[in-house]
Order: sequence, then structure tokens, then C-alpha cells
Amino acid sequence: MEMRFNVKLRVQNPNDSPVNFDGVSLDLELNGKSFASSVSDQSGSVPRYGEVVVTVPLTVPAFAAVR
Repeated sequence: MEMRFNVKLRVQNPNDSPVNFDGVSLDLELNGKSFASSVSDQSGSVPRYGEVVVTVPLTVPAFAAVR
């Protein structure tokens, strides 16, 4: 058993050149303990001095939710 969520991450780029990405990996910790993880095959670019919202599917194992 597990729970599935879509997490929206706002990625900001404070640099004067764009940042390209190919794939997203997310590890979520609560109170210093691993709670959930995710990967996505999304790709894109964060513009210079800009931001992008990336949606990542997140899986929370039942054991982590019970804790």
C-alpha cells in the first residue's frame, strides 16, 4: 500500500544564464527521516533570473505514512 501525490516544485534560477535539466529526482524528509521519494523523466529549462514550476509524482509508502 502507498499514497500517491503530485508535488509542484517552484525551481528558481538566480544566475545570468539558463539552466537546462533532463530528469527530476526528489527525496522528501520530515523531521530528519525519509518520508517519500520520486523520479520523473521531465526535461526543460529554467530561464536566467527566472523560475519554472515542475510537477513531480510522489510516492509515500504506507509505513512512512503511519509513522
